Amino acid sequence: MAIPNTPHMPNLLERIDGERTIGEILDVVQRESQTAWDKPSRVDLFREFATLYQSCSDLEWMRLRHNSVPAYPGYRAFQEPVTENYRVADEAMSG
Repeated sequence: MAIPNTPHMPNLLERIDGERTIGEILDVVQRESQTAWDKPSRVDLFREFATLYQSCSDLEWMRLRHNSVPAYPGYRAFQEPVTENYRVADEAMSG
């Protein structure tokens, strides 16, 4: 998997935090563009984001949710119960 190399990709990646909406991310990136004469359009930024999302979504590295939906649990919330099950099974087999 490769992250697309587009003009504003670093700024887009930097703003993804699991809390902001896509619209908020695009607004911030557009507002913080270096030069007023070269500000990206919202459509161009959305296209860049869409290429990033497609690349990450194929590997389930990025999920989108409506802002009314609570944040997805992080990796640890999924992994800790599995790790605990293995620990308990290991103790049962060795003891």
